[in-house]
Amino acid sequence: MIRLPFCLSRFTLMLTCLSGLLGLSGCGDLPRPFMGHPGQTAMKLAAPPPARLAVPTPGNALLDDDSSKLFATSIAHALDDHTVPAVAGPVKKGDWWLGITATTQGNTVVPHYEVFDPTGKSHGKADGQSMPASVWAAGDRPMLKQEALTSADKISDLLNDVDAAMKQSDPNSLFNRPARVAVLDGIGAPGDGNMALSMQMKLALPKIGITIASDESAQTAPADFTVQPRVRTAPGANGSERIEIQWIVTDGSGQESGRTIQINEIPPGTLDLHWGDVAYVASTEAAGGIKQVIQNATGLNRAKVAAGKTADKPAGTASSTALSAPPDALQKAPVSPRSPLP
Repeated sequence: MIRLPFCLSRFTLMLTCLSGLLGLSGCGDLPRPFMGHPGQTAMKLAAPPPARLAVPTPGNALLDDDSSKLFATSIAHALDDHTVPAVAGPVKKGDWWLGITATTQGNTVVPHYEVFDPTGKSHGKADGQSMPASVWAAGDRPMLKQEALTSADKISDLLNDVDAAMKQSDPNSLFNRPARVAVLDGIGAPGDGNMALSMQMKLALPKIGITIASDESAQTAPADFTVQPRVRTAPGANGSERIEIQWIVTDGSGQESGRTIQINEIPPGTLDLHWGDVAYVASTEAAGGIKQVIQNATGLNRAKVAAGKTADKPAGTASSTALSAPPDALQKAPVSPRSPLP
């Protein structure tokens, strides 16, 4: 979720011009409530994951049977915390799986992790932390669990790289063609806000490289994503009216990909008739956040990172697939000055 808090001091200046006016277009060159606040970094969004990532009990990790089982279970649990659908147990048909081995280096042991697809092809490797061989061989439980927690970060990054690289190489993926976006009329806005916000967003997105799906083309090529503004109002502080705009992005299956939120307080009734410049500025500023959501949902941002990593690797080094979180499982950025309306 991307939240775009208003700048209250600048918005107060705008209200000086708004007092007694029905429309906003005649205010001239004034500070605007949505201007200059494109929002925080877009959250990492879900790419379609495999049904699960199997973590079989390792047979070559220099551990006894009980410790090997404990370690595999600890790795699976740690990956779950990274929203990777990992399961400790045997590899089943169709599973991606994580191979775990360990090697000695002098008086230390280094665990190794390797991601395999259902055909057994390796897609990337990562090394864990070096630790004393005697501690490792003893199967110290706190040590194994700590190693699982630490290595889960590396394994999760490895999976993300694999997913991005696969999207980049798939000619039919949205990484290799522009996403087509439909913008629906808004819901809940006073005055002409529902239509004004939608119309201005249709104009704002093409300016930053987003293709708008027309009503005619939607008959033969459905949109990849849909954007819809939803507006809520509530009493604010000191007799003001609190207004919140949520730009909700959903994918072609109707699942939410993310949202951008804009919040401020205005004099009651300010937007009861015409939105004018407010719709223009709100849409312009929110467009960047919507683009981030779409890029994350299509894997474009991760693919760019993965491509950079691959370019830095020596020849023959495996690149890598990613499993990430559905929107409701993700950390949400703090909002200033206030949280969204209940």
